[in-house]
Amino acid sequence: MAVSAEVATLFLDEMARRNIPVKVGAEGGYEIEMDGGTVTIQLENLSRDFARDPDPERITNFVDTITSSIRVPDWEAARSRIRWATEPTDMPLDDALHDKVSDQAAVVLVHVSDDETQVMWVSESTAKKWGQTKEALFAVAADNMRRLLTTATVTFTPVEEHKLGMLNTEYSAFKAALVFCPGLRELAEPVLGWPLFVVMPCRDFVFLIPAKDQVILGRVGPVVVREYGESAYPLCTEVFELTDSGLRAIGEFQKPERTEEDEDEPAESADGMKTIRYRGGVVTFRIPAHWEEEYEDEGGGTFYDEDLDAGTFRLSTILAKSKSPVTTHTARERAEQRAAKESGTATDLGGGNWMVEYVHEVEEDGEPLTVRYWEITNPVPPNHVRIALFSYSVRTELLDDGDVIDEIETLAREVRACTFAAEVGE
Repeated sequence: MAVSAEVATLFLDEMARRNIPVKVGAEGGYEIEMDGGTVTIQLENLSRDFARDPDPERITNFVDTITSSIRVPDWEAARSRIRWATEPTDMPLDDALHDKVSDQAAVVLVHVSDDETQVMWVSESTAKKWGQTKEALFAVAADNMRRLLTTATVTFTPVEEHKLGMLNTEYSAFKAALVFCPGLRELAEPVLGWPLFVVMPCRDFVFLIPAKDQVILGRVGPVVVREYGESAYPLCTEVFELTDSGLRAIGEFQKPERTEEDEDEPAESADGMKTIRYRGGVVTFRIPAHWEEEYEDEGGGTFYDEDLDAGTFRLSTILAKSKSPVTTHTARERAEQRAAKESGTATDLGGGNWMVEYVHEVEEDGEPLTVRYWEITNPVPPNHVRIALFSYSVRTELLDDGDVIDEIETLAREVRACTFAAEVGE
């Protein structure tokens, strides 16, 4: 899940109130200079939590947590708190010491606060401060993870004549991480046998399936996909084989894919409108179902009613990269500047998006045209801004025509309801 503009704004505003400088990391995320080093803060998980419970106090508490533990402890104090955690590989992990264990999952070295509320990825600069190599840190983490494993249990639920095993631990944030821990066989074999198949769709959800009960793997597939899609901390949909040789991914459960027909033919709704997923969903909006669509190779879409002497609706998009962190303030400020320049009206559309409406009077082949614009600024944290420029051009003499009036009202309503991809696209 991408970071929402609202979460990014609340976070950066809170940091600014505390006079803590924040910059965008080269590989994504937000960076804070502290104690002679750099700490990278990721907001994806916070954004997932906020989507479920949009309480601004959640962001304040998050900032309280990271600022209260902003000093990196010395090595002797940190040693017993070094562990590894599991993270999806689509997270920006370049600055963290980690090992990729499959296409979708990685094991990341972390430092955990004494109260278990703060998990900090260990960077190369932090390791150097401690005078430790990556290999040495993983060895220390293995010892600490073994201690966590001693408090864990393995249980199972009967599925007909088969066993569906579960790994249980009070350290739920490290449940999936314990799968990589030496000693798991000694814990699991008396209950389930050995070897095992493992699925871990999120960091606090693990199924252990005896190899002899492989037949039930297919049954857990829908559960894995659902948990992965709904969890605040998704990890992977892969199936792993756990043997004496270690853990390796042997396949994955996949979500149902949209068919080619679904992609090519916009669905018509009961109100006579169809949904356009422009450039794969970068912008999603609706137009009358009977309208024609034309797309240019270099971008841009044109939409019109070929049976009506009215106007032409167009869309183009631009993606810009900012040198500073992007927030909802970025969108508002740009909208206000554009409204002033174009003598237009700026409107807050919610979700961080701002729209400017304005009109140009032009001529084409000597004929007066009126072009109505809806220009939407969509912030895409941490440092991109997407501009969607909708326009409707019509011969000026037709502005009082009933069909044209109806089209403009319909398009204005649908533009306001358009949605954007959460992540950077084309």
